[in-house]
Amino acid sequence: MLTTPTRQEILDELKQPLEATRVAKRKGAGNMELSYLQGYDVISSLNEIFGFDGWSDRLISLDFVADVGKGEMWRASVEISVMIGERAVAHADTGVGISRSKNAEEIEKAIKEAVTDALKRAARKFGDQFGNSLYDKDAPEHKGEQREKLATTPQLTRSETARAKAVELGFRTPKGAVPAPLADGEEERKVTAKTRVYEEFIAVNDKARVITLAQSEVAETEQFKRFLASASANKLPFAVDADLMAFENATSKHVEFPVIADNQTSEDWNAWATLIDSGSLRWPE
Repeated sequence: MLTTPTRQEILDELKQPLEATRVAKRKGAGNMELSYLQGYDVISSLNEIFGFDGWSDRLISLDFVADVGKGEMWRASVEISVMIGERAVAHADTGVGISRSKNAEEIEKAIKEAVTDALKRAARKFGDQFGNSLYDKDAPEHKGEQREKLATTPQLTRSETARAKAVELGFRTPKGAVPAPLADGEEERKVTAKTRVYEEFIAVNDKARVITLAQSEVAETEQFKRFLASASANKLPFAVDADLMAFENATSKHVEFPVIADNQTSEDWNAWATLIDSGSLRWPE
């Protein structure tokens, strides 16, 4: 069953670089090699990006222009209208076709060429997916080289979610700063690599955090009960097993008290309770 693409899905597709394998070549004036997209390719891309029922084209005009040699030149104007979310967006342009003779079949080919040319030129206004980048003489697609794809919105969301979780668990860049949220442009090309780094960090450190929170095994010991009682009596901000993360966070901010190791023993809890009772350990303001 076909589904209508969302506005964001369409915009994600439109901002991607043109696939170099889609670019066709032909000889132009002066034997110069020209890059272009074929008509069927443009139509296929319109269907793929906007949906089969998400776009339409309209022939605005079709005119005989002049005799050219033994043939004729025809000019067509075409408008393409697409749906981007709930908004209709239209672009129009003009194309030409030249027949090699005045034979009816040749003239028909010239007319079709003019209409296809107009359709491609109108589609180009929707961006690189329809060949707009080919008008840049320095574009890598002319050499068959592929530009890196940009991250889609779901990929950016996934990466930002992973980044936030990694920061929560203590992820820092080499310089010690919290990594900035991902932005458009160059950063989008690094999303895959960055997401992998964040998720690998989470896989290791989140597991360690779970181990720390799973100290229920010692919850029945007298030492652990004493620790909780001391914390409660001194109005420290937790009093239950599930709040051990708060204790880790607080102690890690004290230069004298490192983060609790994941393999805490009953004796360790007894020592922490003694520090609390003596007033040596206080939560930072």
